[in-house]
Amino acid sequence: TIDMQDRIFSDNDIHSWGNQVPDSEALDNWSKTGNIATVTANQIANPINGQVTADLIQKNAYAYQRVYRTDIPNNEIGTYVVSLYVKSNTLSAVTIVYGKADASESVIGVFNIGTSSVISAYKTGSATLISRSIDAVGTDGWHRINIIGTFTFNTTARFNIYPDEWQNANAGSIYVWGAQVQKTTTLPSYESYVNSTGTKAITF
Repeated sequence: TIDMQDRIFSDNDIHSWGNQVPDSEALDNWSKTGNIATVTANQIANPINGQVTADLIQKNAYAYQRVYRTDIPNNEIGTYVVSLYVKSNTLSAVTIVYGKADASESVIGVFNIGTSSVISAYKTGSATLISRSIDAVGTDGWHRINIIGTFTFNTTARFNIYPDEWQNANAGSIYVWGAQVQKTTTLPSYESYVNSTGTKAITF
């Protein structure tokens, strides 16, 4: 068994088997469009360890408002799983989009948190949408949403999170925590970005 740091791979980016999302548990550090009113950190207990680290995203009454990152390393062509923990507050839906930074190739999932159901999912450009799902986590309203897609690019990717169905011009808020992007074909257990940059035990 050899312990080796992920950051020796991919020109000092973490290897794609780990979570690729910086600030995966600090979405208040993500960029936001003008009518996302606030992203407030550490509002309620997260669904994994119960620490008060889940963030509240509040939007004004405009459509297509999001928090986002444009620095996700999609360094290898292939299949990626994109996931996020979400909980309703005054809004009961959420949209996530992952794909090429110029939006020419992406997968999109729209989810109803209140009914624990997928509203719609589709792809753009050369991406292939493989699956999408939403699953309850515990009994206090948290869900984990995910979309799985195959991509033909190996450059920087964008991860967008829209409170509500993205075309709706409703004011309101949702709780979010634990964003994850990982190169794999099935939904992995959650691992933070910080833990992904640590050491791995590899057995030959």
